[in-house]
Amino acid sequence: MEETIPGTEAAQIPQQRGTSLLETAVRYAEERHWDVFPGTWLVPADGVQRCSCGDPACAAP
Repeated sequence: MEETIPGTEAAQIPQQRGTSLLETAVRYAEERHWDVFPGTWLVPADGVQRCSCGDPACAAP
């Protein structure tokens, strides 16, 4: 029987689906329910993902 140390398993790397690095990062964060910036999240607006802070020029996302 092989012994393993709990928590040492490698996280699965998301597969590229012919998308940009930004799209892959967004999907990765969404799949794990991660906040993009503490207290904010991504929201769809006009077909693109934007920061929930409401500032269209937000540099955080």
